[in-house]
Parts: sequence; C-alpha cells; structure tokens
Amino acid sequence: MQIHQYRFSRCHDIFYSILKEEVENVLVNRRSYKPVTRVYLPSVSGCDLVARTYQRAMCEPTCAATELFLKKVDLDEIIQGNEYVLVLKNRSVIWRKMRLTSNKGVWRLVARNREEYEDILLEHKKIAQAWRVIAKTSIMSS
Repeated sequence: MQIHQYRFSRCHDIFYSILKEEVENVLVNRRSYKPVTRVYLPSVSGCDLVARTYQRAMCEPTCAATELFLKKVDLDEIIQGNEYVLVLKNRSVIWRKMRLTSNKGVWRLVARNREEYEDILLEHKKIAQAWRVIAKTSIMSS
C-alpha cells in the first residue's frame, strides 16, 4: 500500500491512501501507514488526515469516491450541522452530518442521500473518536 504524506500551512502531517482503502481502515489502522511522498497544500490548514472513502451515504450521486480532509476533535467539540467521521467503540466508522435530538446524550446522524439511507440515532458514549471534515474533494466517475 502506498501512502502519501501532505504538509499543510500549519505544518500538520497527514496520511493519504491512494489505493481503494476505505476511510474506516485508514482511521482504525493509521499508525501502521508509512508516507512515501510529501505535497504542500496551503489552502487546507489544520488538517490531520486525508482518507479516500467510497461510502455512498454522503457522496454526490455522480462521484466514484470522495477524499476527506479530517481534523481530530474532542467529543465535546462536536458542533451541530458539521460533517464528522466517527470511530465507534466497536471499531465501526460512520461519516455523517451531526444533528441534535431532544434526548440529551444522543446525536442524530444524517446522510446526504436520505432517500437510500435512514438517520442514525447514536449515544455519545458509543463514540471513541471524532474527526471533523474540514474539506473534501470529489472524484467523479467517468
């Protein structure tokens, strides 16, 4: 597997999968990846990790894949309306927009493609890690 290391304007190093690795594998196993190149991207600062995902729930219908520029945040820093990649304590990974619910301690995770994907109700205590999506690029299908 080849991993590219990017350097941003704040000098944060991140890892980027160029093969068909899901964001789940990159986030759960990120310490085992070794970067092979460096690229300077001044327009995206504060990014800790870039991973390619093929999840259909949040992608444009015409996209083959999406590259997510992620910043690790504490769970108390999650803000309603932003997109996050969440690593759960059972090691599953979800990319969704976060919404509040009337039940304190529970988030509503909303997919972009709501016709095919239902909302998910998730208790805060089930989240192990949170990564805020600060930028994304779409890879269009041909």
